[in-house]
Amino acid sequence: MRSRLLAGTVVAMALACVGNVHATAQMADRIELDGTIHRLTVNPLDVWLEAHPDVTLHRLPGQSDPGMCSANWRGYLATFTIVDRVLMLDRVVLDACTDGDPDARTDLVPLLFNGRDAVPVDWFDGVLVVPTGELVEYVHLEYGSLYASYRLFRVEGGRVTDEARMDDRQYARYRKAQFAAWQKTDEYRARYDQLVSPKDKEEPWTHEDAEGFLFAIGPPDTLRFALPFDVVNAAE
Repeated sequence: MRSRLLAGTVVAMALACVGNVHATAQMADRIELDGTIHRLTVNPLDVWLEAHPDVTLHRLPGQSDPGMCSANWRGYLATFTIVDRVLMLDRVVLDACTDGDPDARTDLVPLLFNGRDAVPVDWFDGVLVVPTGELVEYVHLEYGSLYASYRLFRVEGGRVTDEARMDDRQYARYRKAQFAAWQKTDEYRARYDQLVSPKDKEEPWTHEDAEGFLFAIGPPDTLRFALPFDVVNAAE
């Protein structure tokens, strides 16, 4: 799910690093809820880009700068809304790493979707994670930081089918439950083995570092790990 604008991923870049910090906290996409813009620590557009490998955003007509930096490896900033319980993609811009209002930059949605100003995100299945409170714990890795409160939305085929509000402790329990489910998959084992038993000359990671890194980046945002929100109550 974490495909990027150009070749490589945050995971691949992390695998090439040595030390305690393996990647960089990432600039979040945005979502408008009740008239307020919030961070969205999930990237639904990545799923569409992964399914359309022929599309390269900075090669669209009139575009040249991928806008990549260490704080935004995907190279774009997307803005979403929820309208009548449908997740909508409103804007996509490049050059997201420079100063200035991103809304003043060229919107790529019409170029990507045949002139349409906004499109339903019907390709996305998973959980939207929207931090709504103050920062509680900063983690210098993708979207690993913890916030005081959250809104979560389960999305199936672009439609919101469930939602919940959680505080930081509840969300931490939810993340742990998702992670535990992911650990049971072959996909997790392959990524873990790549870290602790690399086939190249990279120094192997410790179990603690590998598990901590994989917990921070989280499982792919698919319905496989879109656990019921009341799972947080089972741990109380």
